[in-house]
Amino acid sequence: MIAIAVSAGAAQAAEPVALEEVIVTAQKREQRLLDVPVAVTVVGAAQIDRGAITNVGELQYAVPTLSFNAGPSTSYSIRGVGTNTYTRSAENGVAVVVDGVVQGQLVPPSGALFDVQRVEVLSGPQGMLFGKNASAGVINIVTAEPRMGLTEFSGRVDLGEANLQTYRGVANLPIGDSAALRISAFSDSQDGRTRNLYKGGGTVGDYTNLGVRARLLWDATENISVNLIADYEKDHGGNSVWTSLSAGGLTPLLTACGVTPGPENTKLCIDGGFGRRIESYGVSAQVDWSIGDYTVTSITADRQFSRYSNNDSDALPINALNVNISTDFDNQFSQELRLASPAGGRFEYVLGAYYYNYNYKARTNQAGQLGNATLMALGLKANRTNLSVVNQISYALFGQATLNLTDQFAIVAGARETYDLLRTNNTIGVDPSQGIAIPGFTQPLGKKPTVRVADDNFSYRIGLQYKPNTDTLIFATYAKGYKGAATNTGETNGSPVIKPEIPISIDVGLKTSLFDRRLMLDITAYDQDFQDFQAQFYQRVDGFTTFVFGNASHLYVRGVEVNASGKPTANLRLDGGVIYNDATYGSFLVPCVAGAPAICDVDGNQLANAPKWKFVLSGEYTWDVSSDVQGYVQFAANYRTDMQASSSPDPKLQMDGYGLLDGRIGFRGAGDRWGASVFVKNLFDERFPALVFGDPLIPGNYDQAFSPNSFRTIGVSLEGRF
Repeated sequence: MIAIAVSAGAAQAAEPVALEEVIVTAQKREQRLLDVPVAVTVVGAAQIDRGAITNVGELQYAVPTLSFNAGPSTSYSIRGVGTNTYTRSAENGVAVVVDGVVQGQLVPPSGALFDVQRVEVLSGPQGMLFGKNASAGVINIVTAEPRMGLTEFSGRVDLGEANLQTYRGVANLPIGDSAALRISAFSDSQDGRTRNLYKGGGTVGDYTNLGVRARLLWDATENISVNLIADYEKDHGGNSVWTSLSAGGLTPLLTACGVTPGPENTKLCIDGGFGRRIESYGVSAQVDWSIGDYTVTSITADRQFSRYSNNDSDALPINALNVNISTDFDNQFSQELRLASPAGGRFEYVLGAYYYNYNYKARTNQAGQLGNATLMALGLKANRTNLSVVNQISYALFGQATLNLTDQFAIVAGARETYDLLRTNNTIGVDPSQGIAIPGFTQPLGKKPTVRVADDNFSYRIGLQYKPNTDTLIFATYAKGYKGAATNTGETNGSPVIKPEIPISIDVGLKTSLFDRRLMLDITAYDQDFQDFQAQFYQRVDGFTTFVFGNASHLYVRGVEVNASGKPTANLRLDGGVIYNDATYGSFLVPCVAGAPAICDVDGNQLANAPKWKFVLSGEYTWDVSSDVQGYVQFAANYRTDMQASSSPDPKLQMDGYGLLDGRIGFRGAGDRWGASVFVKNLFDERFPALVFGDPLIPGNYDQAFSPNSFRTIGVSLEGRF
């Protein structure tokens, strides 16, 4: 879905119905979207506001190629491909980049989107220009930068059902003639929509997220610009519990408590604790130095992440696994250097070097009676604790060049040399205050040998582009990417080392504007082969099922993605997109049914959490109420087809397709000085799960989790600027 980035200037004034120009930095220099030979979907600030998109996960409702996976560990996927695992030594298949800083394995508490200029979603293997490798794509977030010489304050408040409260505030302050400071803050909160009926418990899933960002932009000299950024986010609560989808022989336990398992069940009956606390913060410094027509860029960043969570994992009123406590801490340091040649010449290039150091420490403690009659009769609990330490160091040299053979034909080539060093170790133990060791559930005690994996890789991209006119681009690219090795950390029994994932991708695309720039169209057909695709699955060991990370021989991803924007009249704006995505496994052995010993080869099955079809459409219609007041109506709709929640072909793990419709009607003053509106999200109250999984401890027990978007919310918005 293509969104507005900047004004089209004189041409826009001459043709008031024409779409504005879209400027992106997907290739580390400002370019028109029509000139970028990469499949890129852009969501601008206006579209984020009208869609009430408050976090990165909600971008999936505006970007056809993007999905947010709620489990087994929160992650993003592009064209259905990402990294979905509990294994924290694994790299992200989809890299999240915020103001030039690759976020690595760090997972922001809410991925909040506030005071954002635009988001660029790049499909396919990246790494030639984005520092760290990304085998499936990149979410490139560009926040609003300080504006010189402008003093301005703005704010927005959303209030709605279930005690929804969203607050946004921005202050832009000039500092002399050569610097400016921009401070942005947000707070989001809402009561949960699920209820715990155990002993009259109340709502669960309540959340409160808050954060602040400060950006200082300083033109130190005529040729040197400094951009300093500091940010902090905190998440308390959240949708960290799940309800029973199917409880098998344990159904009477739930019905006696007032819970009826099923796909629309929003009630639970659990006797254990739940909740989480997450903090994420970091600093970065970007220095741009112009040397003649060349630009040298340095980006130095350090990020920290800490989390405490505890969940009653069995979703039952018995102590099957009431204790599932995780405390972890991440630290990431990165340094990137780039040299960009002048734009517009016969030969253009960007060269870079990258260093990345990631450290992770975690302690997990799990305890319960596992639904075991003997343990329950004796009043005993099984226990296992795990201490995990991960260190990853990565070095890379990268670059991309464009040779403009003529005004119409060009060759694009990029390359990357990467060296990765990964070290992990685990210590398995028992907490006597929580329980005893049980074979199969508690793995052999003691410190496991340190696993050390060193790997180097050469990846590349080559492409051709043809511009028959200034508003049309035809391109074809061939890329070989890379995603580093991982290890099985935690209580798993898989291979100690997961092999690197190697994607090979062919893209053929067309970007064009038609009908005097009233319609912009972006079509890309793709064919991708992920060799040794990294995936999580169940494994049955000693009568217990655990989550294991491993390699499928191949993953084949073929399809077409289409983005379009149109302006039929001066008052009507439409943005839409569709993707057809045929993503199938190669040979991959997994349990046929969650928690059961039988094994199936899912060769040819559709990739987990990857619908074959996905559609998005949004729009706005405006009219003049008076010379100073404008009215508007907005809508946002999306639909996706069925998908499997796991690589296992278990029919109970299928998630039905669903569609959502959001709407807003309101009024705004001249220059957007004020605004007031009424909105509804999920108008038809479509109940859809964000996550479905089989209980690894109790065969026949299936659970699901709902997100705030799984419920209708009606509210009002007020905003002002002065």
